[in-house]
Amino acid sequence: MLDTRYKMQAAGYTILHAGYRATGADLPPCRIQPPSSSISDLPSRIPLVETAFREGALALDLLAAPDLEAVIGEEPDLERPPYWPIIWPAAGALARFLVTCKEDWSGKQTLELGCGPGLPGIVATALGALVVQSDYIADALLLAELNAWRNGVRGIRRVAADWRAWPLRARFDRVLASDVTYDRAFHRPLRNVLEESLAPGGAAYFADPGRPPALPFFAMLEDEGWSVEMHALPQEKDDPTVFLYRVGR
Repeated sequence: MLDTRYKMQAAGYTILHAGYRATGADLPPCRIQPPSSSISDLPSRIPLVETAFREGALALDLLAAPDLEAVIGEEPDLERPPYWPIIWPAAGALARFLVTCKEDWSGKQTLELGCGPGLPGIVATALGALVVQSDYIADALLLAELNAWRNGVRGIRRVAADWRAWPLRARFDRVLASDVTYDRAFHRPLRNVLEESLAPGGAAYFADPGRPPALPFFAMLEDEGWSVEMHALPQEKDDPTVFLYRVGR
């Protein structure tokens, strides 16, 4: 992990930590150079396959791990399970929602939490949003950048940050997250990130495939005065039903 973080710093990423607070102006600039060698060698370190996303006029081809078995290895790190290289059904469902929801994304300041391979944030950028992608896993940001460049999508900012010590003071019109409420230990930190990051009048969109811990998280938000709307998203063949939660104040 440390080697990867040093590579990211050398490549121009901003690595934020508990002792640093960043305003919107402190966010890293949009990268205009092709991915560095530390990014392009990801496929040699992680089993990745090409995954197609097609919705409306938008066609993307992304690299992602085919399934959890391909990346978990013989001795999995239980503290840091390798969920991040996979495009989970919730991410695909959220991305399709962004394309079909008829919302005007042009100029919307948008934060993606736990971006992984980056699909929702890349789609939002293609629709005109001004996106910051964040993840705790350094390699996830590398993969998200590689996928954006492969598809000709430019202008995304990326920040490595921890929900438990959230470093950004920037506020966003929209917050996007897919399949991030599966661990109850992170519910309170995630709620705090939402409190600090969502602009007044903004909306956060969470996609979840019906995992049991999701309901207590959104119930907690409702108890604290947040508005929460839920509905099922259109289901892809063989995928579980994914629920969209729209959260606001």
